[in-house]
Amino acid sequence: MPAIRQTGKDEDMTQASARRENESDTAPLRADIDQLRQTLAELTRVVQQTGRDGTIAVADDMKAAGNQARAFVEAGTEGIARAVRAKPALACGVALGIGTLIGAALLRRG
Repeated sequence: MPAIRQTGKDEDMTQASARRENESDTAPLRADIDQLRQTLAELTRVVQQTGRDGTIAVADDMKAAGNQARAFVEAGTEGIARAVRAKPALACGVALGIGTLIGAALLRRG
């Protein structure tokens, strides 16, 4: 039996019908893709904000540690300065003794 050939108008109607079916099939997929894009954009925003907050927290912690170290060094320096002012001869003797020990240790290595 010979195939029935469709006219140009019938072909256009068939193609239009197929397009409508495809569009109705892809509409839920498009909606899902749009939702995924929105979710990904929100996730990206949250990750960026979390990174910023973490960086700020680390910077604050480092600043506090630096302040503690500075206070420790200043307290030690003040204590040494007071001891040297109170007993300068003893301080010179201690410095001489420490220097002699370091020098002897370096000479033995070399």
